Amino acid sequence: MKQTLFFVLLAGMGTASAQNIGNFTSVQPTSQGPTLVIPSSHKFQVILQAGDNLSAGGTMPVNSDFCGYVSQTGSSRQGTICVNSEFAPGGVTVLDVQYDSLAGYWQLNHSEAISFSGAATAANCSGGITPWRTMVTCEETDLTFDINFDGKRDYGWPVEINPFTRQVKDYNSDGNKDKVWGMGHMKHENVCFREDSLTVYEGEDNSSTGFVFKYILNTKANLSSGTLYVLVRNGTTGSWVQIPNTTNSERNDVIANAITAGGTYFDRVEDVEVGPDGKVYFASTSQGKIFRFDDDGTTISNFQTFVSNSSYTINYGSGTQNVAFDSPDNIAFDSQGNMWVTQDGGGNYLWMVKPGHTAANPQIEIFAVIPSGAEPTGIYFTPDGEFLVLDIQHPSGSNASPQVDAAGQSITMDADATVIIALNENWGAPVGVPKNKTNSDLTLRGLYPNPAADGLNFLIESDKTRRLQVEIFDITGKKVCVDEAFELLPEKNKLQINIAHLQEGIYQIRMISGDKVIHGQFIKESE
Repeated sequence: MKQTLFFVLLAGMGTASAQNIGNFTSVQPTSQGPTLVIPSSHKFQVILQAGDNLSAGGTMPVNSDFCGYVSQTGSSRQGTICVNSEFAPGGVTVLDVQYDSLAGYWQLNHSEAISFSGAATAANCSGGITPWRTMVTCEETDLTFDINFDGKRDYGWPVEINPFTRQVKDYNSDGNKDKVWGMGHMKHENVCFREDSLTVYEGEDNSSTGFVFKYILNTKANLSSGTLYVLVRNGTTGSWVQIPNTTNSERNDVIANAITAGGTYFDRVEDVEVGPDGKVYFASTSQGKIFRFDDDGTTISNFQTFVSNSSYTINYGSGTQNVAFDSPDNIAFDSQGNMWVTQDGGGNYLWMVKPGHTAANPQIEIFAVIPSGAEPTGIYFTPDGEFLVLDIQHPSGSNASPQVDAAGQSITMDADATVIIALNENWGAPVGVPKNKTNSDLTLRGLYPNPAADGLNFLIESDKTRRLQVEIFDITGKKVCVDEAFELLPEKNKLQINIAHLQEGIYQIRMISGDKVIHGQFIKESE
């Protein structure tokens, strides 16, 4: 896909949806084909695909896995999507996005790879978004070497990133990037958090040692230290047994110590999440099941299989079909409590399980058939639950059937893709507002560096000589910069504005030329 960077008009954010994203009729369960198949009640938009140029340089990597939406202000229409790339050496890409209510689709404002210089990362599989709006990427590897001889194994840890400053955390302020050593060395799949900013759950994606862990932080919103526990199950009850995790040796040997403590293993724990009912849910991929339990503090209760590896009758409107539920991978909950489940194997479907689902009264649907060669990964929702963010990982390069997405782009699903999905009613411009999807004769091609400390550059392409006025507004809408004017030539024009005098924070930039107006946003950081 040839990616165009669109910038958004700052307009109202729209009204709440009359329906929930989980209201749909299942798609017909079929074998994978060259396109993404979702219910006719919904539309999707591709934000970026592997190989597309990033606005900060480089290209989008392959093997997109976890994707998490995070907004510094809590907005469901303006935020950053953090995308893991599950490959070696590994990486995370941040995509600044904003919903344009006039055009009726999402705009990609900026795209940039996180720098892991000094703290190389690998096999970035799943992860999580913290209540304090940072992103944790998880290294799904148990490699044991220590190349820099610092006493810590180099790979096999969670890593915390500030998606707005694009920085890996430095917990002890020694100038070196850190990993979350206290959570232990293992094949980490994901992490999830309770809203108390103290309680963290994690699981290991390993067939022989797929333990479930709980990590209690010593200080709120600070992952650098805490007490680690492993789950020991006894039928429908169980307990949390503490695992030593203070020294480098203890942290390197968390799995061995969990075995000694009698931890209960499950075959490949690929996701742990806290449901809206407060229960802890986790997927065991190789067992083909999703379990849940109540965490009572030092003990657990009501441990049960929530979804079993059984065949379920799927009603797709014009008929029914029995389909095997197996290989559950990532899970996420929408605002109505529906559980969405990506499938790593089998039909590679995207499933949805309603909160009232039981073995005696199954309530399970199939939302999507994923393109050939691919699996669905990294599902996440905007805070209001209206938009779903999903990665399509490693589709076949031979897929050659273009689709038109919600932004009017012609898309071929032949490369990893980050997509946003919503009900039809949540796409499109309001009635009576024209859908001017591009300013084809005046296009902003780049805004960098972002974040910026002193000079903000922007690359703007014009079809003719024209005058451009630039304005900057703070998050309250107050104009904070004297209007600046530039003369554009009929080419790509590289311009710069001095922002050294601005306070740290998020700002909007507006560029006006005649009746043409385009917008973007940037983050001002300290020098």
